[in-house]
Amino acid sequence: MHEVMNDIKTMSDQELHNKMIVTSQKERELNVQMITLIEEAAKRKFFLDLGYPSLFEYLTKGLLYRAASAMRRISAARVSMEVPAVKQRLAEGSLSLSAVAQTEQFFRNEQKLNKGLSSEEKEEVLKKMENKSTREVEKALLTLSSAPEELSPDRAKPLTSELTQITFKASTEFMSQLEEVQGLLAHKMPAATLSETMAEVMKLAREMLRKSKFKVSDSKEKTAVKELSTTAEHDKSRTSQGSVANVAEGSSAADDAGIVNGSDAAADFGNVSVSGAGNSRYIPASVRRAVFQRDQGRCAAVNPRTGKVCGSRWKLEIDHYPIPRGMEGPSTVENTRLTCRGCNHLHSVVQYGREKSTQFQSQSMPQRK
Repeated sequence: MHEVMNDIKTMSDQELHNKMIVTSQKERELNVQMITLIEEAAKRKFFLDLGYPSLFEYLTKGLLYRAASAMRRISAARVSMEVPAVKQRLAEGSLSLSAVAQTEQFFRNEQKLNKGLSSEEKEEVLKKMENKSTREVEKALLTLSSAPEELSPDRAKPLTSELTQITFKASTEFMSQLEEVQGLLAHKMPAATLSETMAEVMKLAREMLRKSKFKVSDSKEKTAVKELSTTAEHDKSRTSQGSVANVAEGSSAADDAGIVNGSDAAADFGNVSVSGAGNSRYIPASVRRAVFQRDQGRCAAVNPRTGKVCGSRWKLEIDHYPIPRGMEGPSTVENTRLTCRGCNHLHSVVQYGREKSTQFQSQSMPQRK
């Protein structure tokens, strides 16, 4: 590196210009190579074996990409799987990574509206984005969109250490519901601002969802603590030893009630028991409530690389650990923990291997009766 810098200092302006042209071309080619590698990594999922729960986590924490840079490359890889020609345009410079990422978001929005595009149609859209700036791409996509308002992203902008400004689109139905909620809260909060109203709604929603999914409510908190008393020391010892060789954050096939998960059910595809105790998929409400309180509403899995507790609140599920349900693990407080979906899936991979775990995810999961 030092020699290169010395060489640069002795270059003429023309030589420096030529060097920058060559280097920029190499940079674009390297980007295309990385996109190709990301495609293959997405198929193999080898990053799970390394303790990374997702491709994004692998790129940001393993390869040290910034979040935005990682997402642009993942978006480009998704597009190139369907439209391979995009790589050539990236290498030539007629398309930028930002333009491809913006267009990939457009494709996903159209899909959500049940107006998905064919590979040929996607290629035509990409051609229209060539040699355009970020702002020009945004305008072009707005023109093509079935729902232009959907292309305007929601934003959360930190203002201070305590305040964040949130900007999002609100439908007529949302505004009507908001007005009704403000009316219902008027006796309690007669002069509430919009942010105060939303804060109150979030409290109510949080309470409702905690109660629905994990049978936890403020009134039952003391009960849950009592249920934990006989197992607190056991769980403390288990956590302190960091005995989770199966952790982190990705995706598994667990049902929305948090009753079934990839690691637990991978051993017996379609061989489902939905009632009773023992190694059944059914987890009693008292157990879910106690586990939720013990783990403080966060993923309790320990990352095998760092030894740190995950702590995520995203897509929380009940995981049978240390004895998986597929190995006759009981649905007790001692043998269950709260995990995010990624850690749950990583546990599945560790227990049963990537192939079987992936096969399980493709299966449709039975619902608890």
